[in-house]
Amino acid sequence: MLKQSLEEETEHHNTAVARLNGELEQIKRRMNQAYLDKLDGRIVDEFWAECSAQWQADKSRAMEKLVRHCQADSAYLDEDARLVDGASRAVDLYRRHGLVERRGFLATILENVQVKDGRVTAQYRQAFKILSQMAAETVPPPSASGRGRRSQK
Repeated sequence: MLKQSLEEETEHHNTAVARLNGELEQIKRRMNQAYLDKLDGRIVDEFWAECSAQWQADKSRAMEKLVRHCQADSAYLDEDARLVDGASRAVDLYRRHGLVERRGFLATILENVQVKDGRVTAQYRQAFKILSQMAAETVPPPSASGRGRRSQK
């Protein structure tokens, strides 16, 4: 389940990046062709200026989207690395701290904590639910060190 979700997210990211790169290439081709047409006198300066301004705006929007995708991809991996690091040190951190800190630590990990008939029940918060699912999988996830990156940038 988790592996499929990660694969779908990766596919979405890669598709979006490829689509944006395609848009940028198309804009570049159009600008180059129109510029040659302008030099050859096939289009007037006013039309060139209007089209050029529109293409520049389109190019800027596509570049901004591409940068946001790449930043999100990088932020996603950085957050994952911090989360996995914290999870790997959880037992040690829990043992080293007092009751107040332990309560805060558990509140970070758990939600919907209830005590009924002397029995405590709780649910993992979303990020820790994902870690729990990852720990249960037989195939380890890609390395968060950068060698298992979701996309080729």
